[in-house]
Amino acid sequence: MRATKALRSESTGALYPDFSNPKSGWETTTVRSFLRLEKQEVGERWANTQLLSLTKQGIIPRDIDSGKGKYPASFEGYQFVEPQDLVFCLFDVEETPRTIGLVKARGMITSAYTRARLNLSRVNPRFAEYLFISIDDEKRFRPFYNGLRNTIQKETFRSTRLSIPTVNEQKRIADFLDRETAKIDALIAKQEQLVATLGERLQAEISKRVLQGLGTDADLKDSGVSWMGHIVSGWTVSRIGRHYDLTLGKMLNEQSQTEGVTLSYVRAGSIQEDGIDFENIKTMGFSSSDVKSYQILPGDVPVVEGGSIGRSIYLPGGLPNWGFQNHVIRLRALKNQFPGFVDFYIKHLKAIGHFDRLSAFATIPNLSADKLSKIEMPVPPLSQQVAIFEHLSEETRLVKELQRKAAAAVDLLQERRQALISAAVTGKILVDE
Repeated sequence: MRATKALRSESTGALYPDFSNPKSGWETTTVRSFLRLEKQEVGERWANTQLLSLTKQGIIPRDIDSGKGKYPASFEGYQFVEPQDLVFCLFDVEETPRTIGLVKARGMITSAYTRARLNLSRVNPRFAEYLFISIDDEKRFRPFYNGLRNTIQKETFRSTRLSIPTVNEQKRIADFLDRETAKIDALIAKQEQLVATLGERLQAEISKRVLQGLGTDADLKDSGVSWMGHIVSGWTVSRIGRHYDLTLGKMLNEQSQTEGVTLSYVRAGSIQEDGIDFENIKTMGFSSSDVKSYQILPGDVPVVEGGSIGRSIYLPGGLPNWGFQNHVIRLRALKNQFPGFVDFYIKHLKAIGHFDRLSAFATIPNLSADKLSKIEMPVPPLSQQVAIFEHLSEETRLVKELQRKAAAAVDLLQERRQALISAAVTGKILVDE
């Protein structure tokens, strides 16, 4: 990351960013020389104005009638934006994935953002967007944030020094970046699609094997069981609660903060598909009887009771000296059951939306231990449960490795994209005609 230089105002003594990069034929100037900040509220015209949103993909239309997302009671306080305007988010800059976007169609956007009108005789809009994207990617305003919300003051922003080429060269650079970033974006999209496809195939394999075993479809027999219509020869179907002990975790309250032994505990957010997230670990007090009741022993399966309902993880080694909170249900296998199998079966139920349907009419959706215990499950012989678990564990390992490689490729492509934009808008590379 490039170091950020600063200039001191002769009149006020304030410090301002200096992102200039002197180059033959390029002009060093301030942001205020080629844009001005404006705000015009939509008022009663909002009903006939397209709602826009600032995203990582730029400024995009948003459908008010979709029901997705949160909306204010009225849009009258929103502001108009026009094509070739730039929109900036000058607050929460460190946490915001993208703080700059180029407007391509007339619409309205939240007044919390800053609208900038460009002087088109001085700057090409697409070049300006790439220039500020480069600054945003490197968070180069960081030394100039103000307040708890990491805000860039408008005067600081307007006084920032930059180097820009002629408008004709700006257009050539923008055209070049449009072409090259489109190629990179296509490669990124392919890798992201690969990650998604691999995940879908893995889930299909999990669903198939927990319902059909490791044989072929020809091994299935019609059993008249209503829950799936058929069952593998030698399997039975019964409720989860007949084969597993289900216990809801300990409730956190004032007493639990001070009593007995202080232990780390598994929260709902700790349970991830790939294992337990050991960041942001919390502790609470457990009495001696609680320690026995709320241990996580080798082979236990914690399941999320609320929030991301039904997320589960099989813990072959347990979690010695840990407890679990009341938003987590612990499954512990009874006689002749292998808990790794039920973990994959729960993953199947979550993927097909079974838990969401169970809690669809609840005020606060949750999966109670009682609901989970009453769900029917296929019960293969113990040896087959182990074989299915081993097969799916290996399939999961192979898929996760391929997904990690694809995700690493995406990271490298995104780094290349950022470096290309930065080099082009600062004149470090010669662009093609």
